Amino acid sequence: MKQMQSYKDDKNNIIYYALYKNLDEILINSKFEFSGSGNIVFLDENAKLENCTICLKQNNIFFMGNSFLKKNVIVMWQDSLCYIGHHNYFNPHGQGRNFIISAKTNVIIGNFNLFSINIWFRTSDPHLIYDKKTNKRINHTKSIFIGDNVWVGQDCAFLKGVFVATGAVIGACSVLSNKTYYSNTINAGVPCKELKQNIFWKNFCDQDWDDETSKKYEFSVDNNFDFNENEFLDPKELDNKLLNLKDIREKFDFVYEKLYLNTHKNRFSLTSPLKNEYRGAVFRVKNMLSYKLGACLISNSKSFSGVIALPFKLLKIAIKHKRQSTFYNNLINIHPKFILPGIESYSDYKEALHYKNHLSYKLGFGLITSSKRYWGGD
Repeated sequence: MKQMQSYKDDKNNIIYYALYKNLDEILINSKFEFSGSGNIVFLDENAKLENCTICLKQNNIFFMGNSFLKKNVIVMWQDSLCYIGHHNYFNPHGQGRNFIISAKTNVIIGNFNLFSINIWFRTSDPHLIYDKKTNKRINHTKSIFIGDNVWVGQDCAFLKGVFVATGAVIGACSVLSNKTYYSNTINAGVPCKELKQNIFWKNFCDQDWDDETSKKYEFSVDNNFDFNENEFLDPKELDNKLLNLKDIREKFDFVYEKLYLNTHKNRFSLTSPLKNEYRGAVFRVKNMLSYKLGACLISNSKSFSGVIALPFKLLKIAIKHKRQSTFYNNLINIHPKFILPGIESYSDYKEALHYKNHLSYKLGFGLITSSKRYWGGD
């Protein structure tokens, strides 16, 4: 950990903060209320809190990067984590934000997010609800994860089990609960649902623009907001790891290394599953690696230039297919409901069998079979 100074009380609650600052410079009309013991607070060198109250009960971690919080009330009960990364903007006007983080759950917020006014986060209902037939509880507490570069409109509610992936937009007055919202999407409503895909956003504010400025920004000069899953951190795995680390110091070190030192833009990215590509058995067969490789072999064998380019095109198809397969496997690990049924369950199954007998599929299958170690499988 970087060199910092610390404050420690008689209940073993500790606050880490920058060497060259006083706590009064960081906590402007703000305070930490420790009603229990063993809590750890980490405030990075440019962290700043104004008009905030943070109540920590027992063995909690409040970890804040270089962000500015104003008008926030955060209550943490026991064995929980509140992580707020770098360069997050919390609108200082109007009403603030409210966090209630119940026992053994976490609220994790990444970097470069924009939060409007009057937003609240709650990882518990908190009263108990049971199934009448089984007498089993059905509303357990769950953590909340918000990735990087997420824009949240005003008057939104984040309830237990929410994961907002990097690059998403959440519209005003939305209620989010126990659901994943994917990268490069716009979502809104009660309950909040996906409205649009394939978007990216920038945090410019157009409220005082004239016609000339508006025209200047009519098109974006760059598109650095295309996210993928290459460096994906599975929220479910993070949650389980934090739950199983009983020692708070060990948990703090894990957060420091896994979240604070990891600034990769794809760490919380999750692309929306393709809605049409897997609709039907024919689509499924055509998306198999065998069929795609075989189709490429046929189309590129018709010209000399195509034959020369063939190895590179085959390799490109194989790499892309492997990425899609990795994404699918990650997706079903998080949400088993996305497991695809067998192709025999589709109404066009018999038609799909004809495509499996096409030359495209047979050529590709032969190529994979001859060197499966290199190409991988469908």
